[in-house]
Amino acid sequence: DQVGAAIEEDLYSKSIFQDVEPALDFFKLPNSTIQFSKYVYTASQKTALIEIVMQLDELGYNLIAIETSPNSTLNALVYNERLNTSPDVTWLMLQVDSTCCRLMSMQGKTYVDGVEERISIGEVLGDEENYSTVVSAIQPLLKNLPSQYMFVVSKTNIISAEALANKLVYSSPIIHQEANVF
Repeated sequence: DQVGAAIEEDLYSKSIFQDVEPALDFFKLPNSTIQFSKYVYTASQKTALIEIVMQLDELGYNLIAIETSPNSTLNALVYNERLNTSPDVTWLMLQVDSTCCRLMSMQGKTYVDGVEERISIGEVLGDEENYSTVVSAIQPLLKNLPSQYMFVVSKTNIISAEALANKLVYSSPIIHQEANVF
């Protein structure tokens, strides 16, 4: 309860949640220690989720759940059979949106660690500047996260996951195998 309250308190300082209640989900990463705990969380505007539910209800759909957890992208990869890794395979999932890049280190289907780097990209910037910003933010992080594979997920229309994967493969000596994109 204390962790949830602390995250909510931090969220209320963000402009997107100042007047809107967040729907929050979080969990503790397995590599946390007694002295140093790491949590992964996601937050959505509760009113936006309610609006989605109402719209789907009007269309006659029976909604079972809206996935807002840190596992939502992982669940989508598993559901679409894009992810078929054995427990001994280490890999990274890179999620990019217009404000940050998230790297999640995975062992099979289990979270190992997570790192987030704030970025600022947008339509007013050119493609080269947007991609350069993401690559520059990610390359230093990759040095500390050894892996066999990388999945690249873009949650913005500004960055193409496929184009970013190609730029990372060709610009980084760390990535030796072709990245998978989603």
